[in-house]
Amino acid sequence: MENANPPPPPPSGGIQFIQAFRFLFDQPNALINILLAAVMQIIPIVGGIVLMGWYCEIIQRLIKRHPSPIPKLDFGDFVYWLGRGVVPFLVVFLLTLPLTLVIMVVVFAGMFGGGILMASLQRSGAEPSPLFLFGGIGLMALIILAIILPMNVLLMSALLRAELTEDFGKALQLGKIWNFACRTWKDFVVVYIVVTPVFLVMMFAGMLFLFVGMYLVIVMLNFTYLHLRWQIYERYLRSGGEPIPLQTKSGPIPSETPKAAPPLPTPAPQG
Repeated sequence: MENANPPPPPPSGGIQFIQAFRFLFDQPNALINILLAAVMQIIPIVGGIVLMGWYCEIIQRLIKRHPSPIPKLDFGDFVYWLGRGVVPFLVVFLLTLPLTLVIMVVVFAGMFGGGILMASLQRSGAEPSPLFLFGGIGLMALIILAIILPMNVLLMSALLRAELTEDFGKALQLGKIWNFACRTWKDFVVVYIVVTPVFLVMMFAGMLFLFVGMYLVIVMLNFTYLHLRWQIYERYLRSGGEPIPLQTKSGPIPSETPKAAPPLPTPAPQG
């Protein structure tokens, strides 16, 4: 059953977090979509690509004010979603690599520097205090956070372009990614500050249920961030930002395409 009215645009005020949290549950087929999306996450790599193709359709429908922004996740559309998810998957993969390498370098450098400092203190006969150790760990965490936040803003900006254009070249136009990130970074930082602690608690709770609940929480997290990316994009447009072109090549979803009626039997010739 479809919604009677298309989803309204985000309010002109601040970011609506409750609306984002509720988005998945306010749509038809919510339970079956959550369960199937959780199953998809168990399938290595391919399942994630399929989900990313599904997310492309959802965020595009939000922008178009489609009356049913979340199509039913149907295994009959597996290949269709897989094809649409390749571009956002590659974009996220390529941009995540440098972030991972930078964090690894920072961690190893911190461990190496901390080891040298500890050895120096021991040679001098001084015992490092717990406050010193916790301070070092806190400083490293702050440095990593200072790296992760701007990198995540750029990553979300590139992911949004990939979801809307579904074109590798258009998605990785670095100048446009940078421009979008510069105009929206405050919104993204607010989103991370609000959403991350909530879902860390939910993730921990999900792990207590033999890790099964963790997959359900990840689905909810992905949908929440998807809705928030849409809100941030709409705020960007209202501030005069350049629209991101929507792809037009994917065609209708197979499961939503009406099946052709069988041909009528040819009448037998009269003798």
